[in-house]
Amino acid sequence: MDSRFKKSSNRNNQLDDTQFNSDVENIVQDVETMGHPDPYTTVNPRSGAVGKYQLLKTYHEKPIEERYGIPFSEIAQHPEQQDDYFRNVLLPGYKKSALKTMQMFPDSGLDRETMVALQQLGPVNVRRYLSGEASPDLIKQVDLFKEIANIHKNRKFQKMKKLLSGKKTAIAQNDGDDAGGEE
Repeated sequence: MDSRFKKSSNRNNQLDDTQFNSDVENIVQDVETMGHPDPYTTVNPRSGAVGKYQLLKTYHEKPIEERYGIPFSEIAQHPEQQDDYFRNVLLPGYKKSALKTMQMFPDSGLDRETMVALQQLGPVNVRRYLSGEASPDLIKQVDLFKEIANIHKNRKFQKMKKLLSGKKTAIAQNDGDDAGGEE
């Protein structure tokens, strides 16, 4: 289980809003943009989904235009609106699905796998998966999304590790006597 989710829920199937919101936002970005250097402007060439949360015109054009007064075609240039839309429109739906899943499967817990499946496959398929009624194709999809999320998580870790090792080297070079060597 991804350690971030141990804090997201408690024994009474309640969610810690702050932790849950942060976890879901990070996972959605991890899966949807797969480490794109500028997630807000990324466009999926197959689906046309746009931005950090890969919003599809079919579902989100009208609500975005009504809520923000900007055409959907310009949403990639509006990171604040993307975040606001996710937090105030999409996130409540994820939370509702997560709570329903927790009530139906109280022993399953909310781990990264469940959240990826909730995001990518929808609550009906998550329930099928958790109840053992998933088709082989659904199981393959869940495994694929888990792999994508873990690859991106590992890339982030490797980038951070490289960055930190570079900083240590630079600090050692700048500090001279404090670098641990004798003159």
